[in-house]
Amino acid sequence: MEKTWGMGLIGPENRGTGFMIDIAVRDLKKEYEVGQPVLDGLTFQVDTGERVGILGRNGAGKTTLFRILTGQEEADSGEVILSPGKRLGLISQIPVYPAGYTVEDVLRTAFDDLKAMEAELHQISDQLGSGDKDLLARYDRLQAAYEAGGGYEIETRLEKICAGLGIERAFRDKNFADLSGGEKTRINLARLILVDTEILLLDEPFSALDSYLKWNLELELSELLADFGGPILWVSHDLGECCRNCRRVCVMEQGRSGEMTDMAALVRRPTTLGTAKLAGCRNFFPVRAVEGGVLVEDWGLTLPLTAAQKRATLAIPDGAIKIGTGDLACTVRRIIPDLGCSTVLLQPDGAAADSPPLLTALPEGLKLREGERTTCALQPEQLLLF
Repeated sequence: MEKTWGMGLIGPENRGTGFMIDIAVRDLKKEYEVGQPVLDGLTFQVDTGERVGILGRNGAGKTTLFRILTGQEEADSGEVILSPGKRLGLISQIPVYPAGYTVEDVLRTAFDDLKAMEAELHQISDQLGSGDKDLLARYDRLQAAYEAGGGYEIETRLEKICAGLGIERAFRDKNFADLSGGEKTRINLARLILVDTEILLLDEPFSALDSYLKWNLELELSELLADFGGPILWVSHDLGECCRNCRRVCVMEQGRSGEMTDMAALVRRPTTLGTAKLAGCRNFFPVRAVEGGVLVEDWGLTLPLTAAQKRATLAIPDGAIKIGTGDLACTVRRIIPDLGCSTVLLQPDGAAADSPPLLTALPEGLKLREGERTTCALQPEQLLLF
């Protein structure tokens, strides 16, 4: 696998637009077992300053992608091109540091490279009296790199960032392992700022949290990132999370990527079966092409749709179902109470007893009971065929 620092990184599609590419992934492939690819030709790009979501179900290869981007794994083939000289930073759901590390210890890991340079400078300085010219040249190069990296301003930078993020001195003495999820993310973000992160990777940062903590932490993180000018690659299986935090999204399915699209278009008109599931569609039925449309075999109902192949899958979003109108007669099989909006399960007349029900949100103010008869209409322009 080729991993390079790009030279200019202006793609053909961006010439003349003023956009630069900070991350380009091309035809990335990875398999752990022969014939079972985790990544199978993954391709996408992230422009400078852009927030892009990588959306996919569990097992789609999202974490493998991040491990390759951060150098923890090698792809079998393909290419990763990163904008020259820019530093990547990762916020994951479980930051791992050695046992016993305090908040202060975690923050100071941002300066590990500088501290290694400092130690070598001290070691060389003790030998400069020998008059070795090569040693003196090495010392001069190291000192220049140390100064350019901010080695003489470590304490100033640390105090400034801590003050800006409200990390008080007493808090810095706490054991990192004892912090809440939100506190850990704040400290990890502070560390990334200290190392001058210019490209930020977020790997399912909230997946292990309860809904209340997740919402508050997401709000806090969005405020902390408001002034971050670099590109953000946000990996998640949560459509809402990507919708709130990213402008464009790339959907991963079976190790491959769909076209990069804006969030509104993804939700409004999914282009693949997997994307429809991620977009919240709950109804999927096998259909076959017949004269006059497609036949929903479970119901014995023909819909006026045109299928590109003999057999297909019909996806029916909630918004395509109108209860209390139309001529599709149904029986209310079940009503599932939920916070905010209940779900009603409808059994169309003529449907096989073991066929899946039609699920939709129960409109506010509409009173239905289990076993009651009703009707519904399907809006053809909102139905999807895959």
